[in-house]
Amino acid sequence: MVVAFALVPLKAHNNITNLGEHIGQLENLLKIDVSHNRLTKALDFTSAGMLQHADFSNNRIEDVDNASNHKYLRELNLSHNNIDDIRALR
Repeated sequence: MVVAFALVPLKAHNNITNLGEHIGQLENLLKIDVSHNRLTKALDFTSAGMLQHADFSNNRIEDVDNASNHKYLRELNLSHNNIDDIRALR
């Protein structure tokens, strides 16, 4: 039996600056919403193997290096950030 969990969306405007090292240990994480914070990196964790939807909008993200590590990711919202180069998303 496979059990999947979704992270309850964090409320906007929490001033979160990083997700911490433990977020990658949530192997059954399906959805994460950390919009409207002060994150400077997106998808900087590698072990959340089931992640399908991620909202990193309205942060301070400048680059996305680890998108390819999330093979089940279907929806990624990076709007309203400081991203100049999207080559890592191809």
